[in-house]
Amino acid sequence: MAQPSRVKRDVQAVIFRRTSSGPKFLLIERYDRPTGQFHWRLVKGTVRPGEALEEALLREIREEVGLTCVRVLGRVGDYAYEHGGVRHEVASFLVEADPGEPVRLAPSDDGRPLRSYKWAGPDEALTLLRWESEKEMLRNALRALFSLPTHKEGRTGAPGHS
Repeated sequence: MAQPSRVKRDVQAVIFRRTSSGPKFLLIERYDRPTGQFHWRLVKGTVRPGEALEEALLREIREEVGLTCVRVLGRVGDYAYEHGGVRHEVASFLVEADPGEPVRLAPSDDGRPLRSYKWAGPDEALTLLRWESEKEMLRNALRALFSLPTHKEGRTGAPGHS
């Protein structure tokens, strides 16, 4: 098996908000060039040179779905995959969104159209997500979420808050 020619670091956000009926997870419908179809995905993007993981995470969330009032609760896992001769190493984080802040979906992400978004309960999200690695990160997030106290302190992406 040939070795990938380069490695790309990515970050992924398992974004949720608390509701009276339990957590709802943010999914985005992104165009996938290889299949020529739209698929439900988690927010994910590339770490730029010199950028810390959480810095990249907050930037990707802001760019793709327009959320700025978020709390990073922790890392829920890592996975890797190869595509087009590139090894992608993905760090996935559990992120709590402010339920009062509206999603502002970007029209595209790196030239790939974004069609829609939805807040889905755990079962629906696991059914809709296309890739098994993303489903596994959601399962990890659920395990972490149900082991956290209700008002756990976390970092925020909102300016002036820490």
